[in-house]
Amino acid sequence: MDGMFANLTLRERRLLKQAQVGATISFILLFVPILTISLLHTSDLLAKWLGIVGVIMVLPLLYFAWQILKIAYKDQKDNPTPPLWVPKVYGIGLSINPYHRFGKLIFILLAVLIVGIIISLLFTPASQINH
Repeated sequence: MDGMFANLTLRERRLLKQAQVGATISFILLFVPILTISLLHTSDLLAKWLGIVGVIMVLPLLYFAWQILKIAYKDQKDNPTPPLWVPKVYGIGLSINPYHRFGKLIFILLAVLIVGIIISLLFTPASQINH
């Protein structure tokens, strides 16, 4: 491990590895329903449930991303006034700081939004789903 992840404890390395594996599995499982819907001409009901499964798989992906960010930006944990946006560990750009109170709020609101979408999909008749 290099860069920001070089000075991790054994526990943090284990948590990071678990989060990375979990995120990879969630990402793969997210695309299985998407590929199934797009490649096969499925019934409306099957398309609806595959869509729901696809949206549900975003929740663990969001959780594992949160865990990876917490490990990556652990130096912000003790900062009394952490910034909301921090430079990305890899690549160019900014990332949400999980130790900022609005950063936590953003992740919570994203999870609530995803749950709302799932509930909306559950109550949408299969005949109204275009695939």
